[in-house]
Amino acid sequence: MDKFWDKALKRLAKLRPQHIVQFLSNGQAEFVREYDSELQISTREPDLLYNVSIGGAEATLHIEFQRRRDGRMDRRVWEYNVAASLIHGMPVYSYVLYLIQDGPTVESPYRLNGPDGKLLHVFHFENVKLWEIDGSALKQTGLEGLLPLLPLTQNGARREVAEEMMGLLQDKQRDLLALGLAFAGQVLTQEEDKQWLKARFSSMQEFFEENWVVQEWMKEGLMKGLKEGKEEGLKQGLEEGLAEGKEEGLKEGEVIGQLETLQAMLPRVVDRHFPELAPLARQALILVKDVAPLRELLGAVIDAQDATEARIALEKACHAADSL
Repeated sequence: MDKFWDKALKRLAKLRPQHIVQFLSNGQAEFVREYDSELQISTREPDLLYNVSIGGAEATLHIEFQRRRDGRMDRRVWEYNVAASLIHGMPVYSYVLYLIQDGPTVESPYRLNGPDGKLLHVFHFENVKLWEIDGSALKQTGLEGLLPLLPLTQNGARREVAEEMMGLLQDKQRDLLALGLAFAGQVLTQEEDKQWLKARFSSMQEFFEENWVVQEWMKEGLMKGLKEGKEEGLKQGLEEGLAEGKEEGLKEGEVIGQLETLQAMLPRVVDRHFPELAPLARQALILVKDVAPLRELLGAVIDAQDATEARIALEKACHAADSL
């Protein structure tokens, strides 16, 4: 579940980075670009690092998306902050965006004392708890990139809030609406609410037909189902096989069907997100002939944060297939 939140929030932030930056900085910072989040001196990677401009001066804005409470969150954020400051050579503002209330949170500041009790470090960071934020305040910002978060705000886990969010986003912001529905699905957990949300989603199937976010989530679900062997065969439909999760041996015709499905998916994902890699994707389709490596390649391309990661995945697959 935590992986879902991490991926969904990162997608939202990447779709509208300026809106997230404005929200966290109270309108003081302007988004410039995203940094590579890998910090060589840290054993873990921060969720997001943005280069921002505050009053004409450069700074770094660091964001952690947190689903569950972490008793050492202050220490963890401090480590990221120091590492980013050393690497990028500028002040770093750190924010922890808590999604759902899960017990007490560690508050700022973080204090590091020596064995003799001497105070060595004091580090200030900001906690943003969505369940304490009035949804109307989020709407008043005028930043549509924040609207998918409405179901997570104060008293937001209600059908009427989800319905309002759909109405605000349905006309133009299909990518954001897909994420908003996903967040609503995580907090509307009563069985009747689930059925209502499923019905609302079904009523918008045509609306989402060409939406890349929903398409990719469906593909991820397909890959997971194939990996777990949840197939009855293409004749009964991929959807039925995945839903029922029946563990049956795959017949030769079903394997061919899977291969054709994956071969159709790869160029679509690459063309939409990394068009400059289309020739490399075509080469991969020529070389990679089996379901398992092609499924793994598609997953790597979908999860790629940028063209560099996608290129590495494609080149690796080509090299592995060519060496056989």
